[in-house]
Amino acid sequence: MHRIKYPLPKNSKSSNIKDLQGAQKGAYKPAYKKLQETAGNQPQDLPTELAVIVASSRVARTPGTYQSSNQGVSPNSYSRRFTMTISKKQLEANKKNAQKGGVKTHEGKAIVKYNALKHGLLAKEVVITIGEGAENPEEFDALLEALQTQLVPAGTLEEILVEKIAVAYWRLRRAYKYEVGLIREELDTTTDDFYSREYNKTDEEIDQQIEKNKEALESWNQDKRDFNKMRKKGKPLEDIYDWFENWEWLEDKLKYLLLGHDDYEGFDPQNFREFLNNKADWSDEQIWEAHIELCDEKIDELKKEIADLEKQNQQNKLKLQVIKKLGNIHSKDELDRLLRYEGAIERQLYKALNQL
Repeated sequence: MHRIKYPLPKNSKSSNIKDLQGAQKGAYKPAYKKLQETAGNQPQDLPTELAVIVASSRVARTPGTYQSSNQGVSPNSYSRRFTMTISKKQLEANKKNAQKGGVKTHEGKAIVKYNALKHGLLAKEVVITIGEGAENPEEFDALLEALQTQLVPAGTLEEILVEKIAVAYWRLRRAYKYEVGLIREELDTTTDDFYSREYNKTDEEIDQQIEKNKEALESWNQDKRDFNKMRKKGKPLEDIYDWFENWEWLEDKLKYLLLGHDDYEGFDPQNFREFLNNKADWSDEQIWEAHIELCDEKIDELKKEIADLEKQNQQNKLKLQVIKKLGNIHSKDELDRLLRYEGAIERQLYKALNQL
């Protein structure tokens, strides 16, 4: 980007714009030389109308010409486009002169590559280089260099504007990282917090309980098969006295029969069988049927428990998914604060772009 300055006479007024307009329409060199002779070689302050035009102009270099557009000029301002023609001979001379200066070697180019970065006041302050939150200054340098390459600032003022764009983007990235931090603070402990509640079993605890119930289910199924076989063969109840747990469950189921019988000597498979035969008038066949019915009840009970545990396992997963999704939105205060901060940065970014 290049700016063209117009030296004007001292105490010049807005009426001098007409002289410049005439110079743009073909009499550029004589008029310009005349203005130089009057004002000297140093550019003077431009009138308000012309200053707006010049300040908002952008020059696009093309072979043999220099053009300036009226981008950013308000409708009430003077809007002009002008072309300054350069002869082919002068253009070739300019190219040769340009090739003579500047850094030639790769080492030299690497050294001056970040000259603009070294002198940028904002660039020195924006990057955090120490502590737990240290950032990579090379990433910022690469960002700034890419913006300078794309926007091609001309002069200190435009370099500052490009630097402000880089700083605004860097701060905006930092705001996004802050948002990620808020979300992670909420979600990283979600699973532990959920399962720390007494009524929420962990997946591992549920799986262990399911496995335990399946083993018990198989055991009661086997007992039922064995009881049916022994009953069909006419085996005596004495053969299952050592099945202590089954007799204990049966006593608990029929404990209502024990009410009012203080002479009951206490639980023992033989004692309980004799009580059922003598006090409750139960036959051995009825006791066999009671054992088989108890097996069926336990089998149904265990199947229901297994189904409930599997359902609970699935529900826990769904609840966690909902909690984590809800955790992606911050509280109202945090969200408002973040949005205000991001909005302020974006306004600074767009302002610097428009000024550039």
